[in-house]
Amino acid sequence: TADGTVLRDYGVLPGFVFPTFFEVDDAGAMAYFGESSTGQIRSLDLATGEIRDLVQLTFNYDFAFDVVPGLGYVVASAFGSATNSVFRVDLVTGDTVQVAALGGFSGPVEVVSVGNLYAAVLPDAFPFPAGGTDFVRFEAADVTSGAILTDEADGTVYSGGFNSRSSADYDPATNSFIVMETSTGTGSDSIVWKLDPAGNRESVVATA
Repeated sequence: TADGTVLRDYGVLPGFVFPTFFEVDDAGAMAYFGESSTGQIRSLDLATGEIRDLVQLTFNYDFAFDVVPGLGYVVASAFGSATNSVFRVDLVTGDTVQVAALGGFSGPVEVVSVGNLYAAVLPDAFPFPAGGTDFVRFEAADVTSGAILTDEADGTVYSGGFNSRSSADYDPATNSFIVMETSTGTGSDSIVWKLDPAGNRESVVATA
């Protein structure tokens, strides 16, 4: 509930893991969650409580539902550290198709109502250099073309020059994003930004 009261306990995983994401579909029927300790991504039927192993993607980081029902996108460094990639996942069978090889460390992914995919492109050096992270838009037709896309070469920088990027959330009502720029030793605060529809930093929502 809004005050933090637990309404239902869906169980305990077999061992300690580092959680990465937890997303609920628009119908409120199914949830999908990942962890980076073993790379396992699972589905949860919110009515029956059934938890099912869906697919394993090493160092999975973030998830977004596709506009096509039954599909989602997962960001993961599945081929080793700083090999950030985006995979389309069948949410029933667990089948995966790689759609992008971005390189660098993993960042957030979002899909907007017209099917365009937005992903953070981060450096492969840590701490991240100041201003070295971009938020890149990939057109829906390119994402579904069958080609494996790469950073800005196959997309468009929607909003650039961030010190890092740890999360992003799309608001279809205002056609805008809320994004988290996390301090990683560059001397800046962690900042939550609201971006306008053109990708400009419109306002600061919070700092830490």
